[in-house]
Amino acid sequence: MSEVTSRPRVRQVSAATLAASVRGAGVVRLSGAALRQLVARVDPILAQQLQRTSSPASPIVAVTAARRAQLAAERAVLASSVSPQSPLQTFKLSVLAGLDAAGYVDVHGAASRSLRALLEAPTLREAVEARRQLVPALEASQLQALSAAVVQACVESCRQIAFDQIAVDTAGTLTRVTALDRAGRALVSEVSVAGHDVRVETEVVGVLDGSCHHILDQFDAAMAAHGVDAVPSRRPTGGTCQLAAARRLAERLDKVPSVRTSGPDAVHRRRRLNATARRTAKLRE
Repeated sequence: MSEVTSRPRVRQVSAATLAASVRGAGVVRLSGAALRQLVARVDPILAQQLQRTSSPASPIVAVTAARRAQLAAERAVLASSVSPQSPLQTFKLSVLAGLDAAGYVDVHGAASRSLRALLEAPTLREAVEARRQLVPALEASQLQALSAAVVQACVESCRQIAFDQIAVDTAGTLTRVTALDRAGRALVSEVSVAGHDVRVETEVVGVLDGSCHHILDQFDAAMAAHGVDAVPSRRPTGGTCQLAAARRLAERLDKVPSVRTSGPDAVHRRRRLNATARRTAKLRE
């Protein structure tokens, strides 16, 4: 009997996994030294006022967590401001402190352009409008980066446990990672975005010896080692593929049996996959 391991809300992924997932994509962490460098190009005084509150090695967190940290930091600056600087400068500093605390990730520079508009705003009203446009851009970028990091974690976790024949396919907000080992067993993961949450589910396909639980234990441990902070839950499949990608894989392997290894074990595997495909077809009727 096979199983599915599910993480409906990924809370964070390690900075190293993020870096590997978006290499070459023009990614900037809008926190720490990187944020101060961006600010210094427009307003060196504001850059000096930013505290050193974050690190490039900080994990990338979910949008809701980033938003909470951002709002708390903004409120703290506004509540404690006793300096003679203008309300405009105080507001800008509060927004920057919020970004620094949140550790947002800017992919392809879209949010950085909105940040520049905030820094260059000559009036408080224009600064407030710039912030209104900046925050949704940052949250969308954060969600995109977190999803990419989870996909990277799935790929590396599969490779780590010797499921190293890997294919990645993306359609809209859904990415599928299919990984096979030398015995023809498969791990199929679906990473999806719903609202502000990143979800990942992984299913074992083609396991005949009852080792699916052990395989998922190894996979979950590898995901945790890549900094994926989410409590996984398990559910049995009853021998019927649950994920759409797993069903398609079973059907494809049924049509092209030559992709399996030869010998009695391979014949047994094909018979079981045939049975799985027939059960799936009946469910669709």
